Amino acid sequence: MAAVAAAALISSLLQGMEFSLALLYGGAAMVAGTVYSARRLKRATENGLDAAAVIAGAAGKIALLAGLLAAGMWLLRLQPLGLVLGLVLAQAGFLFARGYAPRRRG
Repeated sequence: MAAVAAAALISSLLQGMEFSLALLYGGAAMVAGTVYSARRLKRATENGLDAAAVIAGAAGKIALLAGLLAAGMWLLRLQPLGLVLGLVLAQAGFLFARGYAPRRRG
């Protein structure tokens, strides 16, 4: 989320506040989707790892993100590029912060 906040700060100077709000909303949507998916995965592993539950959690995350993006674009009238950029930055932040980035061994 730090990458999204930094991008929002920079974009507020270059693009204006509307673009920054769209960035923050997109990042918050990704955080909400990840929290939902993590809760579903935790429940699935507590009851024995079930592939159907894992797939349902991933599908639920995608549905939640699609709904939040639609609400952001059509109800709140946020800029689509900012929304998508916020999503991408938040996802990249999760990937690198959680240890999925390549690491040196040795």
